[in-house]
Amino acid sequence: MYASRPAPHRPRLLLLWYGMLAPPIAWAFQLLVGYGVAAQACEGRVSPIDPILHGITAAALVATMAALAAALYEWAQIPHPAEGVRLDRARFMALCGILLSTLFLILIVFTDIPPFFLEHGCAAGHG
Repeated sequence: MYASRPAPHRPRLLLLWYGMLAPPIAWAFQLLVGYGVAAQACEGRVSPIDPILHGITAAALVATMAALAAALYEWAQIPHPAEGVRLDRARFMALCGILLSTLFLILIVFTDIPPFFLEHGCAAGHG
């Protein structure tokens, strides 16, 4: 009997696109929603603000780490050297997902640093 060769890996486009698009969307979500919550807190409508901001950051971090895991999974599954244009494109998308996820993980963490050091966070004359 002949040993059957394992089927070649077929890249999952949904995972590749998620790896590339989820990190910037998660960061934008954190930035925009956090800005809105902070504005409401300065007007006295939301209290306490820190747990809400840290919860938003946690959600963005989870989405970005999931994107990093998806990109790493696809990167590991694609044979190297990739054979064919389809696998080359998938390998490129996986690498972009890894790099973007890493960059936006750093941005998300840096965006969450000020609430740890600012006592109130509102401009003078507000709140």
